[in-house]
Amino acid sequence: MRLYSNYLDAISQAVHSPTLMKGHDLQVLSTLAEARSTHRIIDPKAYATTASLEPATSMKTLADLLKRPVKLPVSGDHPDFIHLRATNGVEYHHITSMFMDVKNSTNFFKKYTTEQIRVIIQVIVTAATHTCALFDGHIQRMQYDGVFAYFGGRGVSREEGVRNAIQAASFFSYFVKYELPEVFEAMDIDDINARTGIDFGDDDDTLWCIYGTGNCTELTTTSLHTSLAPKMQHNAKTNGIMVGANVRDTAKLNPEFYDLTRDKIGNVDVNERYIFKDPDKKFFYTQYHFDWKKYLKETFHFVQTDSNGKLSIGYTPNLSEQERQRRQQLSDANRKIESGNYGYDKKFNVVPAGIQAPRERDFYDTRRD
Repeated sequence: MRLYSNYLDAISQAVHSPTLMKGHDLQVLSTLAEARSTHRIIDPKAYATTASLEPATSMKTLADLLKRPVKLPVSGDHPDFIHLRATNGVEYHHITSMFMDVKNSTNFFKKYTTEQIRVIIQVIVTAATHTCALFDGHIQRMQYDGVFAYFGGRGVSREEGVRNAIQAASFFSYFVKYELPEVFEAMDIDDINARTGIDFGDDDDTLWCIYGTGNCTELTTTSLHTSLAPKMQHNAKTNGIMVGANVRDTAKLNPEFYDLTRDKIGNVDVNERYIFKDPDKKFFYTQYHFDWKKYLKETFHFVQTDSNGKLSIGYTPNLSEQERQRRQQLSDANRKIESGNYGYDKKFNVVPAGIQAPRERDFYDTRRD
């Protein structure tokens, strides 16, 4: 089952459009001047598939699984702080900043037409903004193949804002890691990767204000942690998520989801541990790799893994709620057993390993071996 089917179909249909493929004809032109003198009008119908990607239909599968309402993405001024425009004032208020970016997209220009590239990037960015909106994210700005978003605001707890950002980044990473390759392999398109950086700035660290003058202004934040989100994105692994220490402390998730940067033999890389250092103030800010695959698997019952460890979505929409709960309980029990910290008692209830019955424990170990 695919979460982002509409987006994948849009890439496939648009890139195979004869109109978009006409760009290849430019390769036979003898000179650059001749190429520049060739003016082509692109049929708007070639982009119809990307224009039809509406959240209400495209995000329906994921929204139904999460039981969240579909929302339209909104960009520009954050609605909770737009009042600052009337006074040109400033205000301190916490916020979570996230920057996600498509990796190595510049290499597309070596192989594909500008029309093809436009479609690929458009669909991926659209999927990113729709995913952020589903988790109450506000799109601050888009930078070609990158999206910068805020999570949180008035009436949103610190923990909720951070968790929403983590969920949005995790599901978008799932899309890029596991679903996009299906289309790319069929079309012989180079694999696309994404990287994401997330950080949280508290009330005393985040100043909302307006930059610029006249008609060229932006309502945004002045914060170390807003600045660090793109830097963490740059340091993230391929299809990875890098988060700041504030995210780790605020989200209150399983500590096993986080890991420090390590060298080739597994030791902590002391040179890469801190994303920001201020020795004079004795301030050293740690960055962490966030294991979004482990997080999705342990948090959402519909996320499954195959024998190779690949994540997939397993969901039967017509199941009764009672049956769905039963399957969720079985899934939770299996995960506890797999962790090694739980076993079965005489009645085959899942209990902590320290209190399970020895006879049943021996039976389980024998059966497993």
